[in-house]
Amino acid sequence: LCPAVGESLCAVGNLTSYLWTDGSTSPCITIHTAGVWAVTATDSMGCVSTDSVAVTAIPSPVASFSYTTGGIGLSYFFTDGSSDANAWSWDFGDGSTSTQQNPSYTYGSAGAYTVRLVAYNTCDDDTLSLPLTVVGLGDRHSVDVMVSPQPASDYLRLQAHGLQSGELKVTLT
Repeated sequence: LCPAVGESLCAVGNLTSYLWTDGSTSPCITIHTAGVWAVTATDSMGCVSTDSVAVTAIPSPVASFSYTTGGIGLSYFFTDGSSDANAWSWDFGDGSTSTQQNPSYTYGSAGAYTVRLVAYNTCDDDTLSLPLTVVGLGDRHSVDVMVSPQPASDYLRLQAHGLQSGELKVTLT
């Protein structure tokens, strides 16, 4: 049962009168709450029969997530913490999206973004948006680079100190 949508319950057969748990007297009713629903029906011969069904509600999802950085650079790992969801839609704030439950994503540049998660289930959806400030290598760390030997002839050795992980781009001119 999706409480916001409701469900129809119908008594079928060659029946002439109906009495449902809520007092309704039509062959079909629309319910919006969980519980045991019963109908007492009478046929044209005067025979009375009662039947019931237990109806359970599907809870609406609640969107929740957290994120961690992949270290130095523009990569992030997103972890779904939603309850009662079975499908996900991520918007990373730069036009890129994902439907994975726990995606990783690498931004193209540093900046301020709003990450949005929509958590879905059969009945409903819920949205959570969180701000994310992405900083690049140059924004977070300084890196000392040693070049040897000096002067270089056949080979050049670069040794970087302070670089934890990520990518170091070197341009020689």
